[in-house]
Amino acid sequence: MTHSQEEALALATTAVVMNDGVIEQIDSPLSLFNKPKSRFVAEFVGSHNIIKSGTGFSSLRMDKTRVSDNLSKTLKTGVRTKIADIEFLGDSARIIMKKRDQTIIASVDDVSFIKKEYTIGKEVFCHWDAKDLHDLEH
Repeated sequence: MTHSQEEALALATTAVVMNDGVIEQIDSPLSLFNKPKSRFVAEFVGSHNIIKSGTGFSSLRMDKTRVSDNLSKTLKTGVRTKIADIEFLGDSARIIMKKRDQTIIASVDDVSFIKKEYTIGKEVFCHWDAKDLHDLEH
């Protein structure tokens, strides 16, 4: 047993995520990270956006979220938004975008971050592949 998420993901073959003494999900670390079953697990394990999709919600990993200046005709999923904040983390950066009550974060590597001119307040198109959305059960 550990309370260290990093240690649990690195060492466990099966991990349990609990919320207020209730089991939210029992799964392999890979599945917990890539296919969380609930909003709590997606947010707890981290690096996920929660996207409203139809009548429910889906999780989308931050590293699967893209930021572009223009809407491409080939892209079918995404939203026009504004950059609200930028967090430079050394080997990566988080581009934090907001549209009304929705916050979406894209994690980009440092090379891509340096090449693009991300600025707070800039209008951008935030998009993703539909295959990267994972429906949440609750």
